[in-house]
Amino acid sequence: MPFKKLRLYPEAIEKPISEPKAEHPEILRITQEKKEPVIVAQVSQDDPASGWKQILLDGDPITISDITKVATSKYLPPTALATGGTATIWTPAAGKAIRAKRIQVSVDAATRIDFRWGTTAFESYYLPANGSVVVNLVGSNEQPAADTALTILSSAACNVTAKASGDEV
Repeated sequence: MPFKKLRLYPEAIEKPISEPKAEHPEILRITQEKKEPVIVAQVSQDDPASGWKQILLDGDPITISDITKVATSKYLPPTALATGGTATIWTPAAGKAIRAKRIQVSVDAATRIDFRWGTTAFESYYLPANGSVVVNLVGSNEQPAADTALTILSSAACNVTAKASGDEV
């Protein structure tokens, strides 16, 4: 079944856009402000056996390998924290920085949990008793300076467990 061409606005009828050439397939965006096509993505030239092609977006910070790459995981076993207490989830190797992709934390008492690079909070969550939160950081490029640990701080006394996944870069 052939696909119908999409018309983006009435002017497209008057001046049709030529089909992209097979050797340089492109995805074009036409806006009311700019009547000329603007390349916003390109389809990869290699055609894997599966028949899929990768769409490469201009300025896209995430690549397929960022998503499919096996991440390192660090687990914080159940730990009792006092009010204002901290625990270290992940200390990177010397000279390395952590690029977090996912962080999960569970608590047994109502509290506010701060995820921190060293002593500087970058995310805070208010959790109920027996509450959990999972934070997806893929594509956010959260990364501290080298040799900075990923820690948590609890605003109330509680037992906490956590897991972080990511890379050391």
